[in-house]
Amino acid sequence: MKKQNLHEAKKLTKHQLKSISGGLLNCMMLVPCPPCESTADANGCTLISPHCGQKICRP
Repeated sequence: MKKQNLHEAKKLTKHQLKSISGGLLNCMMLVPCPPCESTADANGCTLISPHCGQKICRP
């Protein structure tokens, strides 16, 4: 498969890029912070939402 460079490609806006990725949120802490107070639950989720990318953090 050849490497293709598109010189005349359309640039996408932030809204269009979010729709491509599915608009799912990262609901887990990236770096654990032992000395500071954490708002994460036992699974490491900082947010419980149906829009989370991790299945553990979905209700």
